[in-house]
Amino acid sequence: MPAPNPIRSTGTLLHARPDGRSWDATAPNGWPLIAHLPGKSTPTFPCSEGDRVILEFTAYDFSMARIAGPADPLSHPPQTAETAAAPPAGST
Repeated sequence: MPAPNPIRSTGTLLHARPDGRSWDATAPNGWPLIAHLPGKSTPTFPCSEGDRVILEFTAYDFSMARIAGPADPLSHPPQTAETAAAPPAGST
């Protein structure tokens, strides 16, 4: 269960860890941390190296954070039937 009042910040994903559900990341101040995807469900957006994400911390441990979503919603727009069927922009 998520913390009742998480501390939210942004961070940058560096590279995936071997378990496939967590990432080495950095906080805005450069502090290294481990960021993990929430729960056992499928991620709601694709994660890749260099992505800026919203991180949620507990007040007790700032070395681990939960990935709450993309920091820039335009970099990962929600997938709809129209966007899934449409050809990539600039291709004809």
